[in-house]
Amino acid sequence: MTEHSFYLDPSFWVFASFFMFCILAGKPIVAALTKMLDDRSSQIAGELADAKRLRQDAAALLEDYKQKQEAALKQAQEIVASAKAEAEMFAKSAEIELKNALDKKTKMSLERISQAEQKALQEVQDHVVDIALSAARVVIGDHLSRSGNDVLVKQAAGELARKLN
Repeated sequence: MTEHSFYLDPSFWVFASFFMFCILAGKPIVAALTKMLDDRSSQIAGELADAKRLRQDAAALLEDYKQKQEAALKQAQEIVASAKAEAEMFAKSAEIELKNALDKKTKMSLERISQAEQKALQEVQDHVVDIALSAARVVIGDHLSRSGNDVLVKQAAGELARKLN
C-alpha cells in the first residue's frame, strides 16, 4: 500500500469544500434563520401583548358591566321600595279620606235626623197647641154659653189664638 497524501484524496476535497461552503454560506443562512426566528418571536410577542391588552380590556369591561348591573339592581330595589312606600302612603291617605267622608256623611245624617226630630217635635207641639186651643175654645165656649157671655168668649178666643201664634 502506498501511502497517499490526504490532500490527494478526492473525498478530502469533497469534505473540505463542503466545510468551506458551510462556513461561507452558513453565516447568511444562520443570519436569515435568526432574522426569521426573531421576526416570528416579535410577531408572537406582539400577539401576546395584544392578547394581554384584550384580556385586560375584557376584564375592565366585565368589571364595568358588573358595576352597572349592581347599580341597576340597587336602583330597581330603590324603585320597588319607593313604590311600596308610595302605595302605603296612598292607602293611608285613601283610608283617611274615606274615614273623613264617612264621618262627614254620618255628621250630615245625624244633623238631618236632628232637624227632622226638631221639625216633627215642633209639628207635634203645634198640633197639640191647636188641639188645646180647640179644646179650650169648646170648653170655654160651653161654659160661657151656659153662663150667657158669648161675646166675651169670642173675644177671649180670638185673643188667645193671636197670643199663641
